[in-house]
Amino acid sequence: MASSSGYPSDTVSVRTRPLAVAVVACLAFIVLGGLAGAGAQAEGWYAELERPDLPVPALLFLLMGAAYYVLVGIVLYRAQVHVPGPGPRRWAVGLTLSVLAVNELWNVVFLELRSLTAGVLGTGAVFLLLGALSALVFRHDRTSFWVLLPYLAWALFDLVWSVELLRLNP
Repeated sequence: MASSSGYPSDTVSVRTRPLAVAVVACLAFIVLGGLAGAGAQAEGWYAELERPDLPVPALLFLLMGAAYYVLVGIVLYRAQVHVPGPGPRRWAVGLTLSVLAVNELWNVVFLELRSLTAGVLGTGAVFLLLGALSALVFRHDRTSFWVLLPYLAWALFDLVWSVELLRLNP
C-alpha cells in the first residue's frame, strides 16, 4: 500500500532538506572550529600538564571526536523530521545547534586561554546542553535519545576528567 508521499508505507524515505541542513551545519562547525583554533599552539602547554590516571587510549578520544559529529548530525536531522510540533522541534534544533556551537567555542577557549578552569566550565556547559537535549528527545524521539546517549556518557566522563585535570594542575 502506498502512502501519500508515493512511497510504499514500509520503506524509509530521507527528507533531503533536513538532511542537507544537518550535514551543512556539522561541516560548518567543523570548518569554523578548525579555523578559529588554527592559531592555537597548545601542544607544549598541554603536554606539560599532569594528567588524571583515568585510562583512556588516545585512539578512543579521536574516535569519539569523529563520532560526535555523526551522532549530533543524526540528532539534528531527526529533530527536524521526527520531533512533533513546532515548539518542541524548535527547541530540539536549537539545543542541537547550541551543543555544536558551545563544543567548538570550548575548544577555542580552552586552547587559546590555556585555562583549565575554562575547560571545566566549557565541558560542563556542553554536558548540560546535551542533558537538556537528551531529556527533550527522550520525550519526543526515543531513537535520537539512544543515538545521543553514548556522547552524553562520554561528555560526563570528559567533565570528570576535566575536573580531575584542574585539581592536579592548580
